[in-house]
Order: sequence, then C-alpha cells, then structure tokens
Amino acid sequence: MTSESGNSEVLSFDGEPGAAWRGKVIWVVAAVVLLGLVVGGVRLLVRPAGPLPPPEGPWPMTGEYTVMLCSGQCPAPTREQRAAIEARLRAMPQVETVEFESRQDAYDRMAREGAGLLGLPLHYLKADDMQESYRGRLRTSERAQAFTGEVGRLPGVAMARVNRTWFWKGKADVAVLLCQPPEERMEDHLMNDYRTVGDRPKDPCEGRGGVTREERDAVAARLAAIDGIRALYFADEKHSRKVRAHLDGDDDFQSAIAPPGKGNGGAAGFWIKIDDTLAVPAIRRAVTDLPGVSLVFRVADRVSFAAGPRSGGYSGV
Repeated sequence: MTSESGNSEVLSFDGEPGAAWRGKVIWVVAAVVLLGLVVGGVRLLVRPAGPLPPPEGPWPMTGEYTVMLCSGQCPAPTREQRAAIEARLRAMPQVETVEFESRQDAYDRMAREGAGLLGLPLHYLKADDMQESYRGRLRTSERAQAFTGEVGRLPGVAMARVNRTWFWKGKADVAVLLCQPPEERMEDHLMNDYRTVGDRPKDPCEGRGGVTREERDAVAARLAAIDGIRALYFADEKHSRKVRAHLDGDDDFQSAIAPPGKGNGGAAGFWIKIDDTLAVPAIRRAVTDLPGVSLVFRVADRVSFAAGPRSGGYSGV
C-alpha cells in the first residue's frame, strides 16, 4: 500500500496492514508448530518415553510336542509299541503333524540349531547319545497336561512334553535380560552372540547380586535414547515365570506360576520392538557393558529353540 506522499507505508502492529502481517506470522508459526508436533509424534514412536508393561496377550495356544522314546532308562519300545504310539498320535484331534526323529536326525538338528546356542561341544557327543522321538505341531495346546499324561503312559515312552508358541514371538525383536540374585540364577551363562561357544565372555553377573533399581533405570534410559525402537516393554520376574509356565505347557500358567528359585526362568528384562534391524547392534553396544545386564539376544534367534533344553542363557523367557 502507498501513502498519499508516494512513500511505501511501513507495516504497523496498530493499523490494518499490521494486522494482516501479524496474521501471516501467526499462520507461519502455527505451521511450524504443527510440523513440530508431527515430527515429534514420529519421534515418540521411534524413541518411546519409557518402558511399558508387557502386552496383555495374546497367549498363543498353538505349539509343538515331543515324545521321547525309552532308551536305557526304560525298555526300548518294540516295533508293535512304536506303531501303537504313532497310531495314537495320529488319531488325536489336537495333533497336526507326526514326524519320527532318529538318533542321527536328533544329532544333526542339534548341530544345526542348538550346539552353539546351548554351549554344547559336539565332539563330546555322538549320534548314539541322542534319543529317538516323535515330534510335530499341535493345532491347539489347550489341555496340554492331559495330552502329555495320556501319551506319557504309553508303553515305550520315556517322556512327553508340550511347548507352546513363545509369548514374545512377534511381540518383540530384541531382549535385554537383567542379573538375577545368585540363588535364582542358572548354572551357566551365554552372552550376546551366544551361537559362538569358544570365545563367549565371562558371565557378567558372576559374583554379584541381582540388578538394582538404579541399574535397571540406567538401562531403560540408555534404551530409550536409541533410534529405531518402536516399543520398549519391561517384564518383571513374575511375568517371566508366567511366560515360562505357558511355554512349558502348564494349563494353569496364569495362576500356577513357578515360585522363585534356581532354574525357574524368573529374570526380569526389557523386550524391544524395533523399526530397523540397524537398531540391534546399537542396542548391544549401548547396554552390554552396563552393570546389571545379563544377556542380550535377538528374539528370532531364540524362537526356533525356545522350547529346547536351557542353560543360563534361557533364564527369563
């Protein structure tokens, strides 16, 4: 706008032109704030403010079964008894698949999936040391104890076991377990890349007590500062024991939880859902050396073997 003298009018906070200018400024500021909220919202999704309680569910009712055949501890099954065991399994409506695993098959599976994970040096094992078994998938693992009780009483069966689908499968990508009190810890321990046996480091929880609140909070703060984390959960010892009871086929896992004690899988820890696989090495670098951290692992590495025999690295599932 031009004044009568021909000079350009200076924008004023009092006049009409000033109000228009102020409106533009307000619009720009509002746009910047809105952009900040959007960016901040994304940031909150990537960097959660703090640990959440574990998801309420679902608690999967699918799973797998293992029927170990007698070998040494009881008379080995006859051909007729083997046929009866297999026929009974195939007739059970909850059983989806039935596969026979020979001693050699069991040895090969251990070499392929579990030797490093469990810290088992294979040169001390032979195929003859393994047990024959029937294995397969279950359509449902409800009433798991009735299943194992019935199958376990068949002649030639040493033991029947149900392992439900792991609670954390699909809910988390990385786990950071914390030190347990000495009276609850397992005998052995596997740290970080526990598929390598010969060079695994010393147990970081050896010679100390359980994790303190201050140590736990320090781990949480370090995790919350890492880019690429979508959700950060904290599961206490009680929840971990419930997860263990569920995995082991306890029908009353919600209430009949194993009491605290050595080998009961009661380690507290953080369970992390990530947006980017690049976050995994960042998590390990950030927390591995912090006091109170026991074990860091990818959940995907554990899923296929979560139902197997456990060493210290399995504590706190």
